[in-house]
Order: sequence, then structure tokens, then C-alpha cells
Amino acid sequence: MTAQDPDRIRYQRRVYDLFPEPLEDYFNEHRQKPESFAGICSACWRGYMTRWSIRKGKLYLDRIQPYLDGDAREDESHDVAYHRHMAEIFPNSPSPIFADWFSGELILVSGKIIEYMHLPYATAYENEIVIQIHRGNLVGQPVTTTRTVGAQSANDTGIPHFLRSQS
Repeated sequence: MTAQDPDRIRYQRRVYDLFPEPLEDYFNEHRQKPESFAGICSACWRGYMTRWSIRKGKLYLDRIQPYLDGDAREDESHDVAYHRHMAEIFPNSPSPIFADWFSGELILVSGKIIEYMHLPYATAYENEIVIQIHRGNLVGQPVTTTRTVGAQSANDTGIPHFLRSQS
């Protein structure tokens, strides 16, 4: 499978690439994904890109749009298309959307690629922050990992990069 273009998240005044895909949990549990988000590109099988933020210990969905943005109508701006998609998925909900459906681990990555793997979200990055979320709320303390080129790879240990112990 192809490495995926990640969503983005703002955390402590910085923007990171985000692993995994919290909105997929919503589509799996609450409603079917809109047809406009059909995965037509191998770099983004989910068919959309999102922007998230963590503010005051809560996870919010700030923005969503089709991956290739081919869904925008001729007579509407990107901003109007964004509001249309948010209203279609979350009717009668003001933006940003509190992600109370999501419980799990968020991995925020930045910096240089240490080890590229041609798999979804398997590439190791220089900086990773692991955050535990329960029903949209941050729980515990984030765990930060920093690696340099030449660090032991997931292939050497058989353990995915985000599960390796800190050095």
C-alpha cells in the first residue's frame, strides 16, 4: 500500500502531520462517508484532508475538504465548499467540531524523515509526539521522542516506530 498524505494538527502553536485518521472512526461509527470523498488517489485513499487542533485539552476538527478538491462548484469559493462539507457531515453543529467520537492514540510528526517506508503511516520521523485521547479529551501526558539518522529502525526490531521505547 502507498504511503498516505497525512492530515494536519495544530498543537501548542505548531502544526504537525497527524497519524492516524480520527475522522475515519466517525465515518465507521456514525455515518457513511460522503460520495465526494471517494478515494481516487493512491496517496489519499480516504479521499479527504482535514485540519485538527488540540485546545484546552480537547481535540477539534477544524476543517475538511475532498483530497483533490474536484468537488468545488464553479460558482463557489473553497471557503464556501468547506462550509458545505462540514454542514453535510455535521448538520446543525457549529465549527470547530469537538471530536467526542474519537478515543485512541494520535501521533504528531515533524522534522526530517529518518526511515521512509512505503506503507500507510509507517515512515519514521525525527520528532514524534504521542498523545492519548479519550472521547475527544487529552488524557495523561504527551510522550515526545526525538531520533537521529542512524537510529535503530522498525525493520531491525520488528516493532513499529511509534511503539519503540524512548532512548
